[in-house]
Amino acid sequence: MSINISLGTLALRNPTILASGVLGTTASSLIRVYKSGAGAVVSKSISIKPNEGYKTPVIVDLGYGYINSMGLPNPGLDEMIAEFKIVKSRKVKLFGSIFASDIDEFKYLASKLTDYVDALELNLSCPTKIDVGLEMGKIPWMVEEVTREVCNTSKVPIIVKLPPLVTLINDLALAAEDGGASAVTLTNTAKAMKIDVFSKKPILQGVYGGLSGKALKPISLACVFEAYKVLSIPIIGCGGIYSWEDALEYILAGAKAIQIGSAIATEGLGIFKKICFGIKKYLKENSINKIDDLVGIAHRR
Repeated sequence: MSINISLGTLALRNPTILASGVLGTTASSLIRVYKSGAGAVVSKSISIKPNEGYKTPVIVDLGYGYINSMGLPNPGLDEMIAEFKIVKSRKVKLFGSIFASDIDEFKYLASKLTDYVDALELNLSCPTKIDVGLEMGKIPWMVEEVTREVCNTSKVPIIVKLPPLVTLINDLALAAEDGGASAVTLTNTAKAMKIDVFSKKPILQGVYGGLSGKALKPISLACVFEAYKVLSIPIIGCGGIYSWEDALEYILAGAKAIQIGSAIATEGLGIFKKICFGIKKYLKENSINKIDDLVGIAHRR
């Protein structure tokens, strides 16, 4: 039973991918996740200059998901290139996530990173940092424009990560495809907040945060289902994947691969192998030869 998959020209040993924002700033952590069984790893989102992010508190555990407001902390382009060189020397399938305040910055990041990654994921949709151009992920023509400009700059495939806006997702996803994207990641976290009733103030330093984990799954799953109807490029599902059943829901909805983030906090790095084992077992028990045969089956009614 084969669980190898392809995202356009990107061949992965299995459909599980480390989501951006988790264990993604050092070579050692990225290599460790890949050795744990992930089919690929995505770095934390990188900016040109180092970014400290917000001060604590930056995360709230809701019990059914998380709200984080990290503010995209990262050591900056130069330091991450040094880390990426180490990662690539270990033959790890590496996707670099980038964010910027405008198209020129996106192009600059892409031009500098293209030799050190297998793909680039454009973070156009982080809800915790709206002052750096990330709101462009909500505007179709801007998604298309930045995607096209980056594709013309990069030598590697471009993946566009979009927000969980079910009513707009088809327009946004098609804009990414029209701009030349090789795949889309659906979805990023959803804008959310939590207020302390005793202090009568928002808990998070950044006020708003990104909702992730189990609470996000039904929304992201709906986005994948909708976008599959109109796209011809692959979809990477992301949001609340804690088990092989969760992963299969996304695949049946139309995703060719899935990203795992929040679940690592409770399930550990063994989750990648557990999900792959569960999918293989499902394929065998249902006499299905390869995982590609499951993609989008939920649409066949």
